Amino acid sequence: MPKVAVRLATDADLAPLTAIMLAMERHYEPDGIPDPAPARRRIAQALFGPAPLALAFLAVDGEAPVGVAVVSWLFPTKSFRPGLFLKDMFVLEARRGQGIGRKLLAAVVRHARDNGHPRVDWTTDRGNAAAAGLYRGLGAVLEDKLFFRVREGAYSAFLRQAEAAD
Repeated sequence: MPKVAVRLATDADLAPLTAIMLAMERHYEPDGIPDPAPARRRIAQALFGPAPLALAFLAVDGEAPVGVAVVSWLFPTKSFRPGLFLKDMFVLEARRGQGIGRKLLAAVVRHARDNGHPRVDWTTDRGNAAAAGLYRGLGAVLEDKLFFRVREGAYSAFLRQAEAAD
């Protein structure tokens, strides 16, 4: 059995990267599965286009994708150096508990260290005790912060409230 390897994805990884990201989407949004062709184009543009928005780390067993971690840059952070934000990390359900998440996290942190990023931030759902245990066990610190979000369907209401103060 091949050993699971993690690599920074390149445009040559678009097919396996699209496959694992579609699996992640099916996991989190089982009723909203995107069309693979537009998803592939969006992934290619966001990760490998002229102005990349993020980096992806791909975990593969042989050539089969088994996990992914997607990070974006945060700016500014300490000394005006960009930090990293781990937006999504996903491992196929059948492959969980095999250390793949740990390998993905190590690849992200190694990339941060080697490229001068002063920190890596991420969130997890409050009820995801397994993930929280993994993160704490690796030495990650739980920050005392609140995470806020405005979703696309709520933009208009948010703007009405924000602009009512004018």
